[in-house]
Amino acid sequence: RKNSTTSQETGAHLPENFSPLSPEQAALPGFDLPESGTVDLNETLKSVETLYIQKALTRAGFNVSKAGRLLNLSPQALRYKIKRLGIHVVQE
Repeated sequence: RKNSTTSQETGAHLPENFSPLSPEQAALPGFDLPESGTVDLNETLKSVETLYIQKALTRAGFNVSKAGRLLNLSPQALRYKIKRLGIHVVQE
């Protein structure tokens, strides 16, 4: 296999540049996998994205251009995400 290594823990083939989590990364609060059950990654990502957008909008006084700069997004990209995630923005 090209450019891959085998994980000793799982036997899975991983990219050569794959590095396991550092102890600091593994200890991040709220990012543990449950012992049983599953995680809906799509819903989790939507929640995190929504939270960051709401915080940026609040800090920017609900100015989409300023909030976009805080998130390194163009105003158009931020408007798209706001619409897709169903975030209500107070009109200025």
